[in-house]
Amino acid sequence: MTTEGILSSWFPDYLSVEANEAFQKAFGRFDSLRSIFSSSQIGNVQGAAFTGFVVLRKKGAGQCEEKEVSGIILSNSCDIDDRNRRDYPINVTFAPLLSLDALGALWRSAGVNEEQISSKLNMVKRQTVSHLFYLPNGPHSKEAVADFSMLGVMRMDDFMNKSTKKHIFTLDQIGYYFLLIKLSIHFLRLTDGVQREPQLAS
Repeated sequence: MTTEGILSSWFPDYLSVEANEAFQKAFGRFDSLRSIFSSSQIGNVQGAAFTGFVVLRKKGAGQCEEKEVSGIILSNSCDIDDRNRRDYPINVTFAPLLSLDALGALWRSAGVNEEQISSKLNMVKRQTVSHLFYLPNGPHSKEAVADFSMLGVMRMDDFMNKSTKKHIFTLDQIGYYFLLIKLSIHFLRLTDGVQREPQLAS
């Protein structure tokens, strides 16, 4: 199947012909796409970004400290809907946001040369790095990435009651489907050369 065919298979069945064509065009020209953000959606849904998330960072031998970060929600929207009554505490899973400038600085501090950094950043912008979801300029300001290799988990009640919690953006339909595809590629991609043979009953 072609790349276009694979992407098309992800599109929802309810799309009109016009909407389907718009999706095809958007996916085909992501490099020049300037916005993948919704202008109206602000709820706690998958693909929404907020300030106020908390992660633990190693401080020293056997010590950790809390650090507040911005992040994009990866939890299923229904699972974290605050209108759903729960018999046990629910958590929200998120991917921290990192500016593209900060990402470049991290590579630079690791000894990567400028030519390699430029090449890596171009790959990130083309969405070809599986663990980094590229976000063009938007409500969050400069270009950024969501890092799937640094996931955080926070009690939903704690997050909802955080005084510094503030909505940053929510992905629009096209951005949301890009997110789903990148998540699937990163977490569910079949490993090359690994055959998982079934255990047969004797």
